[in-house]
Amino acid sequence: MEPSVVKAVDKSTVILECNVTMGNPSTLQKVRWYLGGELMKELPECNYTTFENGTQDNGGPFCVGVDPSILKLESEKHQKKTSASPPSFIQNLIPYQGILYNSKNISLTCRVECWPICSIVWYIDGKQLDKTTSSLYYIRTEIHPSNVAKNDFESVESTLVWNLDAWPQHQLDKSAPNTKYTCLGFANGIGPGISSSSEVAVDYAPEDVGVFYKDQTFIVPNHVINVVEGQPLTPVKCIGKGHPTPTFLWKKNDTAEHSKSDTLQLTSLTRYDSGSYVCEASNKHGITAVKTYFNVQYVPECSVTMIQKDGKPTLVCTAVANPQEVSFTWRVEEYNETYVETENIVQEGLKSYLFLDSTVDTARTYFCYTNNSVGTSNPCERSVAGARPWWSNMEEENKIITIIASSAVLILCVLIVCIIIIILCRRKRANTKCKFVLPRPPQRM
Repeated sequence: MEPSVVKAVDKSTVILECNVTMGNPSTLQKVRWYLGGELMKELPECNYTTFENGTQDNGGPFCVGVDPSILKLESEKHQKKTSASPPSFIQNLIPYQGILYNSKNISLTCRVECWPICSIVWYIDGKQLDKTTSSLYYIRTEIHPSNVAKNDFESVESTLVWNLDAWPQHQLDKSAPNTKYTCLGFANGIGPGISSSSEVAVDYAPEDVGVFYKDQTFIVPNHVINVVEGQPLTPVKCIGKGHPTPTFLWKKNDTAEHSKSDTLQLTSLTRYDSGSYVCEASNKHGITAVKTYFNVQYVPECSVTMIQKDGKPTLVCTAVANPQEVSFTWRVEEYNETYVETENIVQEGLKSYLFLDSTVDTARTYFCYTNNSVGTSNPCERSVAGARPWWSNMEEENKIITIIASSAVLILCVLIVCIIIIILCRRKRANTKCKFVLPRPPQRM
């Protein structure tokens, strides 16, 4: 069977026909197609095949007819080949792996091909596992026959299984150090022994997440850190345990990303920066978050207004402060002298009421000071004129009406008085005339 010359076209579909000259016995069981020396297809009694996306770089395709004699010869060759095989790994251990501490099924498996068959033992941190004395593990062993299709020899598979029922709380110890497990295949007289090792770590999601601030650690959720407005802020560090080692992320008010490290660098804060800062610790097994509230405290600010309270003129001093536990002090300036006012004062929370004396007829300036644990506010002031006559508070139109009415009443009163005087005078004169006695004439003798 001589190969034909085929002109290949890159990335095209080529249909090839295999012409097979029958041998003795004349039974064709398979047709094998090769490309570039590699077996591409094995088709039962089929002499047509299709190669897609072929390129000239793959080499020339060729076909081989297979009858029972060839299959028998291949089997004999394989048996001769596998009659003696040194140990080699079909499946070795992963050099490093983390196992979640509360996994329900934990095992390690290695598979060694060897003939004569070899035995496998397990070592833990350099010490051979004794199945008779250790209840923490057990071993499953399975012998696999050779596999011609996969070109595998006879092999032995060994699986080390964690007997979690014998472990404390039926789970691994999160604080345990990494452990080295070794699968050792003994020599079988054909070749030396082989081994494969895996370092196993106990994994767990982040826990004990908290913040470290001013040489103190706070694990309690929603911990409050008090800072003073404008003062330099000590860096705040997020801490936590976990395996693999957690990565950290700071967020402000659960949304805005603030820092992608374990340290929150804040030079200083204003009162408007008060709020929750969230630290997230994460690894491949989960995320744990802890919230810390930054309470920005500041010196009080105040304002003074005039109101009427309980029918009296009153000055009210209103404070804005954090902390809100405040005290008030009133000072009065009069004739360039200042003194502390202690009477007629009532405090209600962030407000202080000063009831004014309505009899004071001199101008005064009142100063209010408010104080909390951070400091004392700048004074807020209010000037109040002295008491004035009642009519000075009237509107101009009302004043004119009042003056006219008062004048009319006054004139009327004067007229009435004059009339009364005139009447009295007339009565007096009348009485005088009535009482005048005329002299009697002399009598004649």
